[in-house]
Amino acid sequence: MIDAEKINLSSLPWLPLDEKLAFPRNPAIYFAIDSQGVIQYIGRSIDPKNRWVSHHKYEELKAIGDIKIVYLFVDSSDLLPELESTMISWFNPPLNIAKFATYAQEKTMTIEDWEKQVQQEAKKGKAPYADVIGAELAEQYRRRLLWVEEFKSWMEYSLLSNGVWSFVSDTYATSAVYNIIRSRGIRQFKSVSYVANVIAYSSNIA
Repeated sequence: MIDAEKINLSSLPWLPLDEKLAFPRNPAIYFAIDSQGVIQYIGRSIDPKNRWVSHHKYEELKAIGDIKIVYLFVDSSDLLPELESTMISWFNPPLNIAKFATYAQEKTMTIEDWEKQVQQEAKKGKAPYADVIGAELAEQYRRRLLWVEEFKSWMEYSLLSNGVWSFVSDTYATSAVYNIIRSRGIRQFKSVSYVANVIAYSSNIA
């Protein structure tokens, strides 16, 4: 696997964003870099030219101006998903990360509402509904533990490197959510399906 820390982006081939019809057709990780050298976006494609015909970030990058697309070619397209995740985690591009921070807005509730419902359910001797706990976790922990819909994966902030989002496994996220639930004093649930449902609502995919 390519070490992100050792990549010299200035030595890699590149083309201006507005020359997308000339983009290569080989499997690659691509870096959208502005005139100040800031990596604004990182993506992957087995055919970059075809990918950029109607890329969802084209207009946004065009508005920034003077964007160049730098290519890191790979021998096998099978390497692309893991390599892309590694690059995003290391370089932390703003256009990849910004949208993750608001992923839970539609299904969140205030902590006050959550506490009221927890108290009501506790009086009945039952664990609070999974969607209630999931919504609360999504709101309270979204700056630390995020579900990234684009990659169908979890990310945790400052886990491996301070100030950087790192991808974590489903098992890691499950363990983290389980411990959070237990720390709330919620011990009435009787199966792992309860934790799974909490995670589903937390990731905004239920």
